[in-house]
Amino acid sequence: MGTYFAQALTVSGDPEAVSDFARRCLTKGEDGAWCGLEPERIIPVPRTLPGVSISTLFGRDIEVGVEALTGRTPLRIIEGIEISAPSVLDQPECRKRRIKTHEQLLNWLEKKHPEVIAAGRAAIESHAATGYWDRESWAFDHWGGAHYLTDLAAEQEQTGRLVLRFTTKDMPISPLVRHLGCAFPALEFRLAGIDGDYEFPFVVTVKDSMYRERKVKETQKFVNEIGGPQPDPIMYDRSSEKIHRLWVWMPHHLLARSRLRRHIKDYPVFSPPVPGFSYSMSAEQAAINFEYFLSKRIERKRNLVRFFRKFGIDLNSTDQSLDDIDHWIRKYGPYLPPIVFDRSFEGRFPEWTGARLGYNVILDLGTFLGDVIIDRNAGFAWEIFDGVRASRQRDSLDFQSIVIRSQRRSDRGRIDPISDVYNACIFRRLAVEPRESGAPRLPRDLEATYRRTASLIVATAPDVVARPGQSFAYLRSVR
Repeated sequence: MGTYFAQALTVSGDPEAVSDFARRCLTKGEDGAWCGLEPERIIPVPRTLPGVSISTLFGRDIEVGVEALTGRTPLRIIEGIEISAPSVLDQPECRKRRIKTHEQLLNWLEKKHPEVIAAGRAAIESHAATGYWDRESWAFDHWGGAHYLTDLAAEQEQTGRLVLRFTTKDMPISPLVRHLGCAFPALEFRLAGIDGDYEFPFVVTVKDSMYRERKVKETQKFVNEIGGPQPDPIMYDRSSEKIHRLWVWMPHHLLARSRLRRHIKDYPVFSPPVPGFSYSMSAEQAAINFEYFLSKRIERKRNLVRFFRKFGIDLNSTDQSLDDIDHWIRKYGPYLPPIVFDRSFEGRFPEWTGARLGYNVILDLGTFLGDVIIDRNAGFAWEIFDGVRASRQRDSLDFQSIVIRSQRRSDRGRIDPISDVYNACIFRRLAVEPRESGAPRLPRDLEATYRRTASLIVATAPDVVARPGQSFAYLRSVR
């Protein structure tokens, strides 16, 4: 999929010079508005460079051809970093044809695919003359991600100032901005950007041909610079029909994640006596963990109340508080699970520290909602779920999990608010992840469900226990 960068390029200076920049470097759409940046007009690709590599049976033709001719994989230098492709000889297609040496590879290609050898020779000549194997590697080094630039929108805020907002893939356009400073020395350029993993907010400036790049702090001013001020940033994710430009909502999610990280760093860790999956435990071990869970509920609720107070939320069992939790999950829930998903939430191992610290909040929030359900519904209680057939007990994540059930025999459905909160956070993560244009969105009814997580978990509890096998999400089409 690649990494996406939301960016804003501000061009300022003499009004006529700014207009000249726009005419020379931008393209207009049918509506007459600026809609594209043309790096070729700023610094053109040398015509002697071979074109973009074509995929072949063994990989990209230039890399395959170069390795067959030289016996080594070509090194590409991107932003000063040497990157080497895996050897062609390690490809399954080579092993299938019993090609074990570069000499065998060269002989086979000369007979079957001489065009690959021709591409390799052209790349070798080009590299000797320019230091680049092909146009793509040259473009990355001089344009950055400008050749994958999309969703450009121009805003002339005032005379002598032009703001371009856009998204690129794999790299920001900082190398191109350096060349812009040389091509237009009378203008000032400022590039603000953030990557799709929300790790490196940066600003690049070029003034009087002097280039400077630095990492910056996430502030509301910085966020508004990239995405523009928005009345309700939480509404902006890739599931929104009207908001499909990544630069609109990515910066606002950056601010949310940054705030969550500041407040969660000292959150207490939940460490059950017996770590591991509940279904793999003995009945005695599951009971020990259950008693520990019950004994820690009051203490952990106090921790959760203090935590939510940092966000201005008074955590209690009222409907207003549940609405506040709904809004909080939508805004901060995507960043509670670690970036790399694993099964440590269900298995409670490895310990919930570091990147997994958010799991503790998910557990406590699910427990809090469970206690609200119990307070509102007579006869409901926490228990160990054992309603799994014997043949499936050792491979079912549900077996011996901690859930809420009614004590009435007629109501034997179960409520699992802890898993429900976890799933809500995962779905919210899917909703805010940068995706390629045209990537499938979450179903609208499912997205609507996870906009009211806490409220629906509590409100649908009586119906859920009355219908075994259902969850709070089954009411999404009517609530």
